Amino acid sequence: MKMPQGYNESAITIPGEYERLPDGGYICKIVKAVETVSKNGKNMLEIYIDIAEGEYTGFYRRQYDNSTYDPKKWHNGAICRQGTEGEQLPNFKGVISEIEKSNAGFKFDFDEKKLVGKYIGAIFGQEQYRAQNGELRFITRARYLRCTDHIRKNLFEVPKPKLLPENNGIPPQPKMEDITGEDLPF
Repeated sequence: MKMPQGYNESAITIPGEYERLPDGGYICKIVKAVETVSKNGKNMLEIYIDIAEGEYTGFYRRQYDNSTYDPKKWHNGAICRQGTEGEQLPNFKGVISEIEKSNAGFKFDFDEKKLVGKYIGAIFGQEQYRAQNGELRFITRARYLRCTDHIRKNLFEVPKPKLLPENNGIPPQPKMEDITGEDLPF
């Protein structure tokens, strides 16, 4: 095998081992906001956030800057996607209200670019997903956006892990053909 170009200069990453943000509430800064369309064709707002205060300040920026992937991508757990129409409209209005409460004097005028640099509280929790190899894994994701006062005053609960529908915490029940005489309780 020929040594890959840049091998000696490359950082070392052990697959599956990486720093994980602990579940909890964090004061965040919006680093990007983009109006886009969901997979089902509905309008939505994507809000990219990073930790702005405390021990984990710049957590997602460091991950982005240290990424060896090409192209680099912002960590999916720090992108909040919110529908902006139909049944999602009240939730969208709620998110905007929380951003306005977090930034004295700020009034959203529907120019999403003006959200960049604004503060918001985010409550992070675990969410289960199925990896490409079929393995079940967890991602730390911003599950809820709240005003920064809620985070500072600890007025939130860390959400329970969100499991995939097929793995909702109930152990699978064996089929009758899977039960042998040794498994019977009598």
